[in-house]
Amino acid sequence: DTELRAGEEGRLQLTADPAPDTGWVGLLQRDPAMGWRELNAWRLVGEGSRDSWEWIEAQGLACVTDFAPGSGARVLAAERVRVELAGGRTTSAVAEGSVRVESDDQWAEGDRLSFSGGSQSFSLMPAEGRRVSVGTTEVTCVCDALESADGGNVSARGNVGGVLRRGALWGAADSPMRFAADSALVSRRGD
Repeated sequence: DTELRAGEEGRLQLTADPAPDTGWVGLLQRDPAMGWRELNAWRLVGEGSRDSWEWIEAQGLACVTDFAPGSGARVLAAERVRVELAGGRTTSAVAEGSVRVESDDQWAEGDRLSFSGGSQSFSLMPAEGRRVSVGTTEVTCVCDALESADGGNVSARGNVGGVLRRGALWGAADSPMRFAADSALVSRRGD
């Protein structure tokens, strides 16, 4: 159930409420170079001009799935996702409330995810009094913040603690090893 309103100076405002038969609003974006993106939410609002959208916000349970060429799906789920656009490209995005990000066998959970399209950098922060959780098939940890680092790596910082499933520093290679540090680097491969 979509409403598109014309405002002052050629402004367009979009409001989409769920279809009665599905209970969801769906948006599909296709780009030959970037792949395609599906967005599903309980409500969708946005604003722009006749030429392009400037921002789109998914409200309620929002789920964004990116299918980039040559890689697996990346999934973002949150209570609210707002994407700022320029010329059809994402300049920044913010996801808030029960944020979960998944890519291949890697995942992270927190309360607020901020992403910059220009620098391709991100940060994931916890809700007050909580921690950020991050994991792969090899390691699970909690920290005060999760941020992008050089070379596609991820930096966990602030009271980092976790379990490396196959430690092999001391003892058998298949025994788990607990660790604690001020910071830890999770490589692009999940090590």
